Amino acid sequence: MAENGILDYQGMNQAIYRGATSNIVVDTQSMSIEIGAGNSSHTSNLHIECDHDANVASIQLNSNVVTEFSRSKKLIKYPRVALTQNDESSTSGYVADASTQENTDRQAWKVFNNLIGYLQSTETGSVSYPGSNGWRSVIGYDTNGVYTKSPPANLGTDSGGTAFTSSDEGEWIQIKLPNKIYLKRFSLQPRYSIGFGIPEFVKNGNVWGSNDGTSWYRVYTFTNITPTDETTFITFDDVNSLVAYNYFALVVNETNRGSTARDRTSLNEWELFGLPEYDPDAHGTDVTIKSVANVPNTDWLEVYYDAKDLEDDASLSSVSGLGGTTINGTTLGDPQVSNKAFVFDGSGDAIVSGATSLSGNPPLSYSVWFKTNSIITGSNSIVAIGYAAGAKSIGFRIQETTGMYRFYVYSGATNESVNTTIKAKIGIWTHATVVYDGLKSKLYIDGKFALQNTNTTTGLALDTSAKVALGNYINSTGNITGTASYDGSIANFRLFNRVLTIDEIYQLYAYQKEYFPYKKIKIP
Repeated sequence: MAENGILDYQGMNQAIYRGATSNIVVDTQSMSIEIGAGNSSHTSNLHIECDHDANVASIQLNSNVVTEFSRSKKLIKYPRVALTQNDESSTSGYVADASTQENTDRQAWKVFNNLIGYLQSTETGSVSYPGSNGWRSVIGYDTNGVYTKSPPANLGTDSGGTAFTSSDEGEWIQIKLPNKIYLKRFSLQPRYSIGFGIPEFVKNGNVWGSNDGTSWYRVYTFTNITPTDETTFITFDDVNSLVAYNYFALVVNETNRGSTARDRTSLNEWELFGLPEYDPDAHGTDVTIKSVANVPNTDWLEVYYDAKDLEDDASLSSVSGLGGTTINGTTLGDPQVSNKAFVFDGSGDAIVSGATSLSGNPPLSYSVWFKTNSIITGSNSIVAIGYAAGAKSIGFRIQETTGMYRFYVYSGATNESVNTTIKAKIGIWTHATVVYDGLKSKLYIDGKFALQNTNTTTGLALDTSAKVALGNYINSTGNITGTASYDGSIANFRLFNRVLTIDEIYQLYAYQKEYFPYKKIKIP
């Protein structure tokens, strides 16, 4: 061995190093090969990594995705041409529309003509619009800037997965694109008009997406927006839509009117930035090599409901048990099936199982894929086993007062529950598993341990043949009780009459994580 610590093997077919922990590290001055190297930054038993500017190739333990070579994706400004009129054929498929337009000088298409308003003359109060006067609505906002027009301007009667409420109403401007995009950010500029632009600019509102111009889905919500001047763009760069749309509408729920006399809303420019669903100019090659996820075990499976093989149904009356289970479910209210998921509207919907074998204080585990549309007043119960009285139930819900997840061993006088610091995500598919060993409950989000309750004295006391309720609370007779309705979707639910292992919990998550468009929730 040389003085510099380099060990040189020559003419040998094999070199074996057996360290105290059987680790192997090969470092050739800034390049590294590690196998169980114990580096705190690596969490897998096998980590082979090669980083450079263009792509990253990696092999990691416990992942469905083994290797990825992803093409680069470019953010594009939309519309991709400056509109000169509202004619579909002459503007490459871009069509603007609005709930109302003050006159022909202030039409919706002028918000997309790429002409930025500015003060052209040096004379005080003299304003020039270089070919654009932006868009301006008709009367509709009171002295506080709140939308009060009657009848209100609505995007449509069918709002897809999100129900329109009075707080969603407002004058709106809309753009139809020739192709679908994933919206990632957008910018707004007030209409440049001394004394008009800022009071008429949006304060509270929503961006909605659609693929038919009728069924709308909430993409982004913003509140308390106040521009500092009439020439500056305000940019919203955290949109990150997971669904591609070709219609986008901005609905102005409230303006910055205040005490001024400006009872309309207006804009000079609206710039959208997104990723095309398909772009021939940037359509490289994605190469993904995947392992096949293990099918979850069905041992000790008590209840299993899944909407993956069901057709969309607005009159769902019963749910069949799957995976060898025989416990079917019935519906209360009017839950429906849409896009391979059970949909609860937040107003008295539930799926209630038949009698299970659970009673007393049994060990159990339950697992659920869910997506929340909105957090409404009440308990927002996703899963409840047993009924809400004394020590009669165990479940998982969202606290309306905090917007955080909550899980509990039972509801009753001592209320052995845990308030998490994990904020519920709106519109994001999430996987949750709760295991109960007869004393403590542990919560796992997206296959990872989140936290557990500290109960060490009180056990569960389920009635004989306890039932499961999805989307609500039930009483001892199996009917809805209290204010616990859930507004969202549940793709599937599994109940096991034993404690699942960590590997089994991850297996439940990994089995379907590629099915749902999702954004990981950070576990504190």
